Amino acid sequence: MNENEKCYIYRMYPKLQLDSRTEQFLLQLSSIPALYNYGILFVNKNKLNKWILQFFIDIYGYDSLKALVALKGKRNKRFLYSIHSYMLHIERYLKL
Repeated sequence: MNENEKCYIYRMYPKLQLDSRTEQFLLQLSSIPALYNYGILFVNKNKLNKWILQFFIDIYGYDSLKALVALKGKRNKRFLYSIHSYMLHIERYLKL
């Protein structure tokens, strides 16, 4: 690992509190097979993977959640199969 890179270690399940509207928008994404099948954002159809959401928030801030909600309108969702591919999407969306 490069000395300039950060390493995140989570020892406890995040106590992430999302407002109900954001949580509902994110849960609606579970109905899209291209996003649900790889198990990145979701534990199951009714539960978000808060480990990953907290990771994105720690790196990109709460605007990363806006980038995830924006996936609903994105045409090609096939490229979202890893955490890294989600990170690339967030960076493009936030123009980082």
